[in-house]
Amino acid sequence: MLRVILRKSKKIKEELGVSVPLPDDDHSLTQALMHAVLGSRRNKNMELFDIEDMPEVKQMDVAWTDIAERAKRNRAVFAQNRIKPEEVLPEWKKMQAALGDPEDVQRFARRALRRLGSVLEPRNAQADRGWRTPLAALPEDLRERLIGEGLQGMIGLSFTVPPPVGTRFVHRSHPLISTLAEGLLERTLAEAGLDADPTNNDAAMLGRTGCWVSSAVTVQTTILLLRLRHQLSSVDARGGGTLLVEEAAAVALCSADGGQRFDITAGDEPLNWLAASPAETLDDRARESRVMSALGQWAQWQPTLEAFARERADGLLADHRRVREAARSRGRYEVTPLLPVDVIGVFVLLPPLDI
Repeated sequence: MLRVILRKSKKIKEELGVSVPLPDDDHSLTQALMHAVLGSRRNKNMELFDIEDMPEVKQMDVAWTDIAERAKRNRAVFAQNRIKPEEVLPEWKKMQAALGDPEDVQRFARRALRRLGSVLEPRNAQADRGWRTPLAALPEDLRERLIGEGLQGMIGLSFTVPPPVGTRFVHRSHPLISTLAEGLLERTLAEAGLDADPTNNDAAMLGRTGCWVSSAVTVQTTILLLRLRHQLSSVDARGGGTLLVEEAAAVALCSADGGQRFDITAGDEPLNWLAASPAETLDDRARESRVMSALGQWAQWQPTLEAFARERADGLLADHRRVREAARSRGRYEVTPLLPVDVIGVFVLLPPLDI
């Protein structure tokens, strides 16, 4: 009997790679097997195949096989253990860069609160006890949304873990951050359009165009904030489907060949150039002239932007396939860029000697 049980256990472990315990929580199966064995002790010549044909042993085999099959299905569904960390580490790093670190979240919160009429201030001189902000100073519509999230009055915040006593940890997807972002976006889009008032200096309205002198560039550079949309199609054993994938990107364009083509720079550099402090200020007429001149090149930008969108679609497809292959998933995948590219912001940077 012991040989029968050990042989079954070994077979299951060879198939799954892990041991599956004998399903006998209430000990009824063990008792039945013991009764069968004790009842058969009178037969000194009982062979192994005779034991395997006993009803109690067959019952054990069926129950154990069912448990093993369920374990096999679970391992197929939750197959992350088959993914090697080094195979998906590049995608994880890209995700972390897109989500931002605690410093990015804190910087956004400070600037957004200031634009919307509130302030982010330290709870003590060293700021080691976190931060605080009076939500009552925000516009009424945002206050109502935050009350629905259980946030009102003076609240304590922390952008690191563990948060100090009396504060709550605020991350990129925290209701406070998402509400501030939605508020700024709604106010900006509400003021956009053909009837937009150019004299509107509301701090809560984000500028979508600009021009300034920056020591970060050596030639006139136009930085575009883009919204890229891709259609991800997949076909596998379970069928097919289509997803809409969106991403934001900043690119820098520099005129080449007399404006017939543009050299494009992507990645972190354009964002770093935008973040650099202005070296000098321009008068309103000069800024408007430079921005209008840049917007006049809209049609010439399109081939460069479309090529960039296709390159990003190819990169997204490669990333998707790499993760799927790491998870041992099979199927056909295709990523198609949706054109034209949406240009969200246009900013002209001038080198100090170009004014």
